[in-house]
Amino acid sequence: MSKTKQPAPAPKKPLRVTAPLIGTYLSLQDERRELARKVSALERREKPIQQALIAHIQAEGGKARTCTKGKYTLSLEDAPGSVSWKAEYVKLKGAEAAEKLQAKAPLRAALVIA
Repeated sequence: MSKTKQPAPAPKKPLRVTAPLIGTYLSLQDERRELARKVSALERREKPIQQALIAHIQAEGGKARTCTKGKYTLSLEDAPGSVSWKAEYVKLKGAEAAEKLQAKAPLRAALVIA
């Protein structure tokens, strides 16, 4: 079965700047800010619960770092560390050097609920 290639989509025409377009932009900014506030509020409520779950796994999970509560299996798995400065480092030293350095970053424990 062969796939036929679809033609590349035509480039979009630039938007024409009008008063209604500016109004739409301002409305979207307000909506985005409101959603960001809601996300922040949810993160503040979520964080203490996550910390309690991690503490429970560390206390009860043993070497396997896994425990079961009701129908849930809680575990801590190693995940690669993240570095917030990677983009800047890539600009200075290149992607390969950044990848090598990030590989040396300590692993972090990631909460997994199944």
